[in-house]
Amino acid sequence: MDPRAQYPHRKNAPLFECLQKRATSQPVGERTAYDIDEYEVHTHPDLCDFLWSLNPYLKGAAYGYPILSEPGGVIFGVATGTSFLALRLPEPERGKAVLAGAQAAPDLGQDWVFFPAWRTDAVALKEWCRKAHAGSLSKEG
Repeated sequence: MDPRAQYPHRKNAPLFECLQKRATSQPVGERTAYDIDEYEVHTHPDLCDFLWSLNPYLKGAAYGYPILSEPGGVIFGVATGTSFLALRLPEPERGKAVLAGAQAAPDLGQDWVFFPAWRTDAVALKEWCRKAHAGSLSKEG
């Protein structure tokens, strides 16, 4: 299924632009055990599992990347490569996250920050994830 149809919220548009540029569609006969949707996986399996462990009830995939999304379709978490977790955080949490070591991720959209997954305290990441989820439930936009 096309991720834009599965997660149709307009807040996802900048994220999808970025992810789709890197996406490689996988024909059914060429998919591996590591593929998480119809696209070649772009995230180490351990990092996929780690992201999904932060909120196992809201996990999914888009363009070969593991994601977290709220039931209304707003994506608030994504993992990429071997070590980066990105979360969509509202202000003032986004500013606090940068002060705590996260980096702005403007390619994903203005609300996104990257955390180095393996160098950030897991309890802290779970709390940032909780804040990202809460922010995604906002009635704005």
